[in-house]
Amino acid sequence: MKKFITAIFVLFLSVNYTSAYEIQGLKGNSIKSNSVLSYDNDSMLWQTGKKTDTYFKKTNEEFSEYLYPSGDFAFTTDCELEFLSNGRFIGYSNKDLNFYMFYFKDGVLEKEILSKEEIQALLPDYRIIPLSAFSKYTNSVKIKKRMGDLKILLLNDINKDFSEYEFSSGNAKFKTNKAAGIIYVTKPGMIQFSKKEENTPENPWFIILVR
Repeated sequence: MKKFITAIFVLFLSVNYTSAYEIQGLKGNSIKSNSVLSYDNDSMLWQTGKKTDTYFKKTNEEFSEYLYPSGDFAFTTDCELEFLSNGRFIGYSNKDLNFYMFYFKDGVLEKEILSKEEIQALLPDYRIIPLSAFSKYTNSVKIKKRMGDLKILLLNDINKDFSEYEFSSGNAKFKTNKAAGIIYVTKPGMIQFSKKEENTPENPWFIILVR
């Protein structure tokens, strides 16, 4: 895991996060608007309800904003989807196309990026495709679709901002959800992941060829 220090807070907080119920098959429970989370400093784990002295309240379904019990702003994760899994507080960032785990350590709110193996444990039915796996010449990758829907998760391991990137296709059929890097393919074809269909060195297309 890579570690990032994000903010320093005292221990009395109230939180807010966005839910992950849109992700099919996720091994975790989404954090919905007006939920209350408690944090245990000894175990460094989270749980729902006011079960410890350190707790937070989620304010809005659309923003990952957390409040102190007083109603004052505490922190934000900058993630669109957030959930608890085995006591871990995990968020998904659409611009980063990555999952992060959040926890306090010595009064500091830190986050760690999850590895591919850790993400696979959360989403065992998904085909995880690192963006570094795309061809350097065609910016494409080939995948075989078997029986049932093909669940694909694009994983950003190339240190790029993917704000405004979307999936599109002229022949494949698929469904998307709130997590920008996830797609459910129901009919094979060519699927494009791009920023407003732009194809430049700064914002190239990424082509998924599903057979």
